[in-house]
Amino acid sequence: MPMRCSGLPSAPVTASSRSRRATGTDGLELSRHARDLGRRAGDANADVCFAEHNLLRMMVQGRIADLDPGEGGLEGDVAKRADRGPAWRAYRFTFAWWRAERGDLAAARRDFEEAIGDGLSTLPRDVNWIAALASASEACILLGDADRARELRALLAPYARRMVVTARGASHAGSVAYKPARLAALCGDAAAADGLFADAARHDDAAGAPAFVVRDLQRHADFPACDRGRRARACGACGPARARLVSPARRIRENPVNDRDLPRPMRAVTCTHGALQVVERPEPAPGAGQVRIEVLRCGICGSDLHARHGVDAWADMAAKVGYRRFARSDEPVVFGHEFSGRIVEYGPGCRHTLPTGTDVVALPLIRGPEGVDAVGLSVHAPGAYAEQMLVQESLMMPVPNGLDTDVAALTEPLAVGWHAVRRGELGKRTVAIVIGCGPIGLAVILMLKAKGIRTVVASDYSRGRRTLASACGADIVVDPAVGSPFTAAQDKRHLTDAPSAFELAIDTREKLERLPVGWWHTWRLAEALGAGPKHPVIFECVGVPGVIESILDGAPLFSRVVVVGVVVGLDQFTPAMAINKEIDVRFAFGYTPLEFRDTLRMLAEGKVDPRPLITGTVGLDGVDAAFSALSDPETHAKILIDPRSAVTLPGTA
Repeated sequence: MPMRCSGLPSAPVTASSRSRRATGTDGLELSRHARDLGRRAGDANADVCFAEHNLLRMMVQGRIADLDPGEGGLEGDVAKRADRGPAWRAYRFTFAWWRAERGDLAAARRDFEEAIGDGLSTLPRDVNWIAALASASEACILLGDADRARELRALLAPYARRMVVTARGASHAGSVAYKPARLAALCGDAAAADGLFADAARHDDAAGAPAFVVRDLQRHADFPACDRGRRARACGACGPARARLVSPARRIRENPVNDRDLPRPMRAVTCTHGALQVVERPEPAPGAGQVRIEVLRCGICGSDLHARHGVDAWADMAAKVGYRRFARSDEPVVFGHEFSGRIVEYGPGCRHTLPTGTDVVALPLIRGPEGVDAVGLSVHAPGAYAEQMLVQESLMMPVPNGLDTDVAALTEPLAVGWHAVRRGELGKRTVAIVIGCGPIGLAVILMLKAKGIRTVVASDYSRGRRTLASACGADIVVDPAVGSPFTAAQDKRHLTDAPSAFELAIDTREKLERLPVGWWHTWRLAEALGAGPKHPVIFECVGVPGVIESILDGAPLFSRVVVVGVVVGLDQFTPAMAINKEIDVRFAFGYTPLEFRDTLRMLAEGKVDPRPLITGTVGLDGVDAAFSALSDPETHAKILIDPRSAVTLPGTA
């Protein structure tokens, strides 16, 4: 696979893998080494370089997300120390490059343009200038501006080798030394890359840099520190074993670089501290077993609405069941776990069972170096509120029968409904009662009718939602402010009070007594055949505290309750009420891959028509407005995102 040119290299050298190989002790010694060298050499910019090495240290430890470059953070501290002199102006390019690595391309572009505006010509032709040009070029590459990157590299070429050699002893020479080599490799100049890399290695030896400094700076330069992979030779301490260093020229020959390999910026919507923002990010690079897809449609789920302001509570809950990589409010998470897309690129180790260009859907789970993550609900697995995303090949399924992309995107929420229906274990004559007609309640109604359930009662306070419930096939719709959904199907003879149950027990016993066989034999046979008091199956699809309690209070005796709505916080109900009525309470979560596949087939075969759920479509710039619109149940149920649409208001169905 061609090498992908990004500041945070793709697998196997990832931020997480760096974190495992670099230690805090190494990082502290690295920054001390930088500071001491600078002060011994009388470098006036030692403090600035000390800060830059601290930035580098956090990068190689995989702590890039911990940095705050804003005023008062590292950037403000450097500005204070450097007095905004030449080193500071050069350092602005470093921040542009760092922000681009972090995925904030809009801020990176702003920093880059500001730094360019200060004027490269005003900087002295020293190592600061080399660092500025190298960082500026890498920022351009991450921003997708290959032509500008090559122009800056050409400007740097005459000075690079001479400046690397004469920089000996400067505190910042270690980080500067590898930048021109990396840049030459990225621009396809193998000879220059080899020469600059060798100069940098000799410089580190002369400067007395510890082995771990060499190792980390080489890793920062996006060159493995030793010859791994097919040759699998042990690297030892890495530092003095120069023969084992990977040659940039050989790397270019084995992984040719061209413009099409440069990451292109893509647009995505991130949520940080509840604020939704359209940003530019590098296109994702698929790892082992992963596939990059172009997002065609993505549904806005109720869980996304809740996570916007309540994601920390979800993360705490997830941690209790062992998943500690759930999104946090201070992280720039990209939501979106119900989607359809089109295959763009396979990662290494894939089976390539479907051709590029195939329309697909996928379960929202993806396996990475640190394990499996929840797509759209973890900063480690960005979701489909973006132009492109990654999915797991083994969980990806082709969209059959030319199914419309809007409908295909609803496979995921309908699979949730199908799993809940299966948990309910209903017969066709069983009365189903759906409490709450939001998107999941409507999905349950659709799947109940697909299963052939004859009587479906739907209950919601919203007139608009009741109308949608009828459109999805509900046989009876109830406004709970006016009537009870539990008595709407009275002809089914559900038992609603204890005296009725007592009477039934005595009447049944007396009738069986008249038979010529022992009554217990007949009773046992009736139980084996499923005979017993008639009871409904009730689906709780609201997810608000107090709803389970109200269902237990109003439900007929012997009811089965399937809880589909999610209450993240505390809830309460009276167990004695459920015991006295002998109510069976079950909880439903997600779906299996088989249920996901079966749901997709039902959609493709026309057994389920979810189009009544779709009440609007927006582009990425309209996501914030769509979140606001979904707060009105009278107008909207399911709003889809078309990442390439310019629509900013969802309108009405």
